[in-house]
Order: sequence, then structure tokens, then C-alpha cells
Amino acid sequence: MSAKHDADAHLAVVKNFMDGKEARETRRLTRDLAARINPIRLTSALAAVLPHVAKDDDSGNHHVGLVFTYDNVLLLASSGRTSIVAKTPARDGARVTGDVVADAIILTPVMAKQLMGFVGLTPKEAWDPEVELTVTGTGPDKIRIRAIDRTGLFEGKSLTLPVQEPTQNLARTAKILESMAAQISRATRTYAAPAECLELFVTSAKKWGTDFEVDSITDSLWRVTADGLFYGLIASPTITDSNAQAALADDRQKSRSRWFADLTGVGQELVKGFQ
Repeated sequence: MSAKHDADAHLAVVKNFMDGKEARETRRLTRDLAARINPIRLTSALAAVLPHVAKDDDSGNHHVGLVFTYDNVLLLASSGRTSIVAKTPARDGARVTGDVVADAIILTPVMAKQLMGFVGLTPKEAWDPEVELTVTGTGPDKIRIRAIDRTGLFEGKSLTLPVQEPTQNLARTAKILESMAAQISRATRTYAAPAECLELFVTSAKKWGTDFEVDSITDSLWRVTADGLFYGLIASPTITDSNAQAALADDRQKSRSRWFADLTGVGQELVKGFQ
């Protein structure tokens, strides 16, 4: 028993060391992210995603995610029931590290609003205006995002903001939204999307001055697209209580029976009319 206890204690020490080593390696990850983008599009994208930030700090969704890809900078936010991603094309390609999680950072809503305010200062009359976003540093406590105005009229003006390490949820949300953007919607719609969720997308669409379309993916999942400017998902919570499920099924059966009787009567009247 003593030998087994010693072996278990030794394995625990080794596991703790390896876990700590992995954590240290993660903290040593050097950010090498940069993108030159149109400030007007970035301002609109930030304004579009901010309404979807969860109001509850404990929800785990109280942030704005920036995912750098070679072609775009993706801005993501989720309220828990809605998720949205707005795309801002990267000019001449972006410099990235090569991994979805490593290529992402998280801004608090306050920092995102500060970034949006700074970008809004870029002279709109400048020829081909642009803002350069760069992410530097190592570790969650040393990462910074720097926005620099490169228009020539505003040369040297910059803003430096603290950012946070991304979570696995951010990478998962990005992948889900990317896959759902190409999902073929169902031919028929059974339920309408929740109105309070649609209101958030209406607010987002106004930032771009565009319309959006809603497609039913499942009975409780809807896809929202807006001319390639942003896309998102609306998720309706499913009923888990068995009594509630039984009551819902009973209501549906009654509705189907009523529809069948009504349609049967309509069919008979049509037949009589043609006779």
C-alpha cells in the first residue's frame, strides 16, 4: 500500500509539472498579428457586434472577439441567444500566426468602444483611408493591441489598448458561424425567430444601412445574413421539462387535427364548386 501511495504521489507531481509546463508554453506564445483595414468598415463592424454583447458579466460572453485571418479581420460577439460575426477585409493580406485561437484576441466592450471612437476620428475625406491594427506581446497580461492611423492627414496618432487571451468558446463560435454561413436552409419554416433576438440584428443592420435575411436551419436555430457584411445565428432554448414537452406535443396535435378538419372542409367545397 505504501509503494502504491508513493507511486500515486510521484505521478501527481509529474502531472502537475507537465500541466504547469503546458501553461508556461501557452503564456510564452508570441503574438504576430497585424492588418491594414478600412476604418469606415471597422467602425461599422464594431457598431454591429456591440449590441450582441451579453449584458450579464457572468455569462462568459461579455467580450468582443477579434479573429485575424489572412483575408479578413472577424469581429464576433454573442448575447447567449444570438451570435454575430462582421467581416472587415484586410488590405494586402494580414500577418497572422496560423491558428484560430492564437490568431484571436478578446476586447472588453469598454475597450471595443474606445477603439471604435478612435477609428471614427480618421478623416473621412482622406484618400484611401486606412487603420493598421497590430497585436504584440506575450502572455495574457502583456498583450496589447495598437491602432495606428496611416492616412497621412492624421500621421502618428495611435491608440494602445489591453486585450485578453481568447477562449476556446471564441474559436468554437467562429467555426460554427463559418460553417453555418454556407449551410443550406430548409425549404419550409415551422416557427418564427424570437422577436427580441431579431431586434438586435435590426440594430446591427442599421449600422451598415442594409437589410438582412433570416433562414430557418432547424426548429430552434435561424441563420441571419446581410449582404456579406455580417452573418449570425439565433438560437431558441429547447424545452427540457417532460411535462412541458408533453403539453407542447398535445397542442401541436390539436392544431394539426383542427387544420386537417378545416382543409378537408375546404377541399369538399372546392369539389362541389367544380361539379
